[in-house]
Amino acid sequence: LSPKLGFLGSSNLTMAGLRAQGELNVDITDTDAWDKLSRWFSDRWLDRWCLDISTQLADIIESSWARPVQPPPYHIYLKMAYHLAEDARLGEDEFDLPDDMGNKLLEFQRKAVKLALRKIRTQRGVMIGDVVGLGKTLVGSAIAKAIQEEKNHETLVICPRNLVEMWKDYLHSYEIRGDVMPLSLVDRKLKDEKRFRTVLIDESHNLRNRETAKYKAVRDYIERNESDVILLTATPYNKELIDLSSQLRLFLAAEAQLGVRPENFIRQHGMDMLSARTQADPHTIAAFEKTDLPEDWRLLMDQFLVRRTRGFIKKNYAKLDPANGR
Repeated sequence: LSPKLGFLGSSNLTMAGLRAQGELNVDITDTDAWDKLSRWFSDRWLDRWCLDISTQLADIIESSWARPVQPPPYHIYLKMAYHLAEDARLGEDEFDLPDDMGNKLLEFQRKAVKLALRKIRTQRGVMIGDVVGLGKTLVGSAIAKAIQEEKNHETLVICPRNLVEMWKDYLHSYEIRGDVMPLSLVDRKLKDEKRFRTVLIDESHNLRNRETAKYKAVRDYIERNESDVILLTATPYNKELIDLSSQLRLFLAAEAQLGVRPENFIRQHGMDMLSARTQADPHTIAAFEKTDLPEDWRLLMDQFLVRRTRGFIKKNYAKLDPANGR
């Protein structure tokens, strides 16, 4: 045995570092090399300007996942809820509503606008999927007005022909600079339209078929002008989950990193099966398109969708009128 032995490594105190040990670690048995390593370590250990942080490090470990006593499940639940609500929390803090619209929005609509603005800032687009009757048109208008006030961007509204006049009235009423184009004309006129940095698409489920000329015209316009996108639809998909990704692909590049992957598919079938189905990175929308598991699609849509039901609104926002009990 060597009378002197040193260890040199770069492993870190993470789960991967402690389990996988993918970093380089070597033992130093050569006497001359050990002496040099010892002097190098001692010079730093005995440096008068160095601070002993043993107590602080012990406190950090004690409050981390590595502590000997595991936290109760409820605390873990609270931490998960805290992180899952990050977009909502940051949206509340980062964005102000337009003065002339704030008092026209109900509380649940104000929450939707701020959450949507957060998603647009991080992902360039959002889908407002509230059920019929919850005010998607007003919410979409408030989002466009907020972007206008923050970035001075004009808005192009694309909608079915029967909604054109309504949207013109909304733009005029709330002083939103922009224009309205019926969906039926986009394949002929959109390529010559001026640059709008915000595009709002009402009844966006009409653009679920990527092979149509209308779909390609809208997608190409958004890509060419680097537009922020607001999708409004009460029926995000009809029969196939792929309808969802088709609408997202209007503004989302196939290679865009989402920060999530189809975990349920990977758990059931393995990464090799996912790789066999697609050559794309597992964190992209192309990977999600290879799974038919609703749990995976919910994970994907959490990144882009703001959707509430009447039951949710009644449970979380409704106030009882003591005069009539309603």
